[in-house]
Amino acid sequence: MMSTVAGGSTLQEAPDRFLSKLEDGFLRKLNEFLREQKEWHEQKERNGRLESYRNAIMIAASLIASPAFHAGANTAGGFWQDDSNSNHSAGGSILADSFPREYGIMTASNATAFFTSADVYLLLLSGLPLNNKFCTGILMVAMWIAIVAAGFSFLIYTEATGFDTDTFNKYLHG
Repeated sequence: MMSTVAGGSTLQEAPDRFLSKLEDGFLRKLNEFLREQKEWHEQKERNGRLESYRNAIMIAASLIASPAFHAGANTAGGFWQDDSNSNHSAGGSILADSFPREYGIMTASNATAFFTSADVYLLLLSGLPLNNKFCTGILMVAMWIAIVAAGFSFLIYTEATGFDTDTFNKYLHG
């Protein structure tokens, strides 16, 4: 004679059902755990890439800011040493007196390069979220402005200081 339990199953079937439910619950929990682990590792990898991106932008910003600061602090062409001429005063820029228009353009583009790259650096230090496309776009535009301004400043500097492009091209192209 077989004993029955609630639900109409026999006592022999009860352990099988219990084990089946236990196995289903365990497998569900295991799958959930594995999914969470996978998501955690993917997030960690994404954060690692974002941190590398942040570091690369900080290096680029500082590589633009350093020479821009140097060019602003140490004017191309040097400074007048005396007040012997009424057209200049001691401590004034020789290049500013010789090429006022070019000096103004160079100073403006150099200041743009410096302050834009300094802003990028400060934004990154403040924890700007790089996983936000808008914030990443702001950084990209700012870096382009800094790079173009630094390049333009260099071009004006080479033109104002009499850099001989023909000689340069001769050495470059043989």
